[in-house]
Amino acid sequence: MTLTRRIRILFFFLLITSTSKGTEHYLFGTDPVNFYRINGFSFLPEGLNLDFLDSLNKVYHDKEKSYSIFKSQKGYMLHVRCTFDLFRLSENGIENLYKFDNRGYNCNTALFERDGRIYSQGGYGFWNYHSDLMVLDEENGSWEFVKTINQPLNFTGRRAILDSGLLVLFGSYKNVRTELNKIENHGWFLDWESKTWNRIKIKIDGADIADFRSADYFGTINLKDYLFFGSEKVNIAERGLYFIDKNSLEISFLQRGNLDFYKSPYIQVIDNTIYFQNLKGVHQTLDISLLQKKADKVGHIEIIKSSGSLFDRFKYPFLVLFALSVFLLIPFLNRKLRKKEPEKESTCEEPGIDVISATIKKLSAISGQTLAIDDLDSILGIQHIPNLDNRRVRRSRMITDINTNYRFSNGKNLINRVKKPDDKRYTYYIIEL
Repeated sequence: MTLTRRIRILFFFLLITSTSKGTEHYLFGTDPVNFYRINGFSFLPEGLNLDFLDSLNKVYHDKEKSYSIFKSQKGYMLHVRCTFDLFRLSENGIENLYKFDNRGYNCNTALFERDGRIYSQGGYGFWNYHSDLMVLDEENGSWEFVKTINQPLNFTGRRAILDSGLLVLFGSYKNVRTELNKIENHGWFLDWESKTWNRIKIKIDGADIADFRSADYFGTINLKDYLFFGSEKVNIAERGLYFIDKNSLEISFLQRGNLDFYKSPYIQVIDNTIYFQNLKGVHQTLDISLLQKKADKVGHIEIIKSSGSLFDRFKYPFLVLFALSVFLLIPFLNRKLRKKEPEKESTCEEPGIDVISATIKKLSAISGQTLAIDDLDSILGIQHIPNLDNRRVRRSRMITDINTNYRFSNGKNLINRVKKPDDKRYTYYIIEL
């Protein structure tokens, strides 16, 4: 692998992470090859375990792997490129918060902390790019998918973590299965509050965005207040540094010939200062905020609010129409409900076991008597049902339930239905214990 290739892997992935508001913005990135080129580790803050980094090289010996360390509210977090592994380094030791063994889906992902939880956004897998948002479930040791609105498919790019959301610059759409391979000249913005993706428009003064997009850019580095990346002299781009202010979204450029920090075996970021090792093995610092003040404004980024769904665009006329329809339907529905009240009253309710038991006691007290239909209905408590068909259905159900319960204990029916011998149209009921 060429040195340039290693540099791109190191910077493009490792330095697109961020921490939550109120926590020191800290990043550190290296890989198994460049790790052994670092000339001493005295520059690292207290709490980072170098023995642990060395042990990772024995586990993740793939040259394509790289390590990204960032600071969260719960301590230092270390993520390994192209895996879901996330190690927490604390006074109590080292723990992998991911308890499963999946990998290969989230290469070049962006990790950040928001409201005390760790999120992973975007990257690529075996076949396609993606812009999925996931959150770490520490209790179960897994990454869970977070649903977003208007999410771009098969897309990833250079990311900047803002207080209001996540900015994805340039990027590409790629899916090997469908032979999709398309360049994005502008990008997308994920609004954190609404979880909605909106398109962005990058405007460069006096330049065509396609020419600006096609320049040869180095890896993106996230600082506390800025996102910056280097460029070679190609097309309209000069050799130097582009800065994006995370608050104003203004783009500025500083022509600079020395970009040696991109060849450092590591990069460390504390707030707006980067720490690196020059080609002579000497550790140096660079205050990016001072460089940005010397830069010239060359453009800005505009967030284009999504027009939303069809319902969002027509929701007010729809709500008025809906309210009018309900107003007109209420009288009609009331009439329908009044007509159906007796039926609901007589057929919907099933007699409970308490009702059946109480009725059996009443009938047992008049054993041997012959009852007319109206007399039986009074004992069953259904004489109030005005609809004769509904009353007949209820009577039949109750007789069946009463006989079933009585037969279980006594081996015979309590209510026996008989016809009048001289007129079969008339039915009587004999109560026999």
